[in-house]
Amino acid sequence: MESATRLFNSARALCRDFGLLSARAVALMFDIKVQNGSVSKLVKEQIKLDFAHIDPKVPNNDAEVERLRITANRRASAAKDEWVEDVRTRKLTIANGQGTVHSNFYDLKEQYGLGLEPY
Repeated sequence: MESATRLFNSARALCRDFGLLSARAVALMFDIKVQNGSVSKLVKEQIKLDFAHIDPKVPNNDAEVERLRITANRRASAAKDEWVEDVRTRKLTIANGQGTVHSNFYDLKEQYGLGLEPY
């Protein structure tokens, strides 16, 4: 429990650092902490630069999903070459709220209650 709590708190800190607000964002950052360790300084800078290009007129939920997709893709691209697409599939499933990972379909809102509501 202590390890999970530390990872969860670190995931929430990453959300604050990136300005992410949703429960699904915490799930994505928790997955990053567990599967990948973290996000390097270089990847953080790339993510934040990409965020700056999101149209400010985009509705909040759409902007949140776009930020999650950017984060998922940037973190996946930083993985070892042999794992990039596996990491990308998993991260984008979280970012998009649904998808297929290792032949299993997931709907995060329906199955786990993880949506775009504020964490």
